[in-house]
Amino acid sequence: MANRDDDNVMIIDTHSQHVLHTIPVGTAPFGLALSPDGSTLYSVNVRSSDVSVIDTQLAKVTSTINVGEWPYCAIVSPNGTHLYVTNQDDSTISIIDTINPSIINTVDVGDSPEGIDITPDGKFVYVANWGDGSISVINTNNYQVEKVIKTGKGSRAFGLFITK
Repeated sequence: MANRDDDNVMIIDTHSQHVLHTIPVGTAPFGLALSPDGSTLYSVNVRSSDVSVIDTQLAKVTSTINVGEWPYCAIVSPNGTHLYVTNQDDSTISIIDTINPSIINTVDVGDSPEGIDITPDGKFVYVANWGDGSISVINTNNYQVEKVIKTGKGSRAFGLFITK
């Protein structure tokens, strides 16, 4: 759970319904993304424009990656090798190599990208751009926007919002 005003995230045991760990991260955490194996949690920190990489077993931040302005949400690729982060004020997506935590590419998308999801096969990333009412479809093989789908005003999406 991200606590935006407290600059931390919490790991909660869903069986006992108790907080196991409180972990300090960057400023104003919002979006969280968990690696497929559950070993790494990524905290997208809006006001510090970075991502905290958290080892879930150690319950501590192992590295911090600077991204674009006002990052909001993130998704991990199904194989766990890439993290895709929306940057609202830059209208970009930061693509991060999770093996050697660093940005490997930046993709221009629509205005104010917010929600993000990836297809189960990892071939396409879908980005909800609420500023211009569109969805950007990014091919993960070449990091190019393949299509822009017009949607309604203020389009937003959180969590899993695409299906096969």
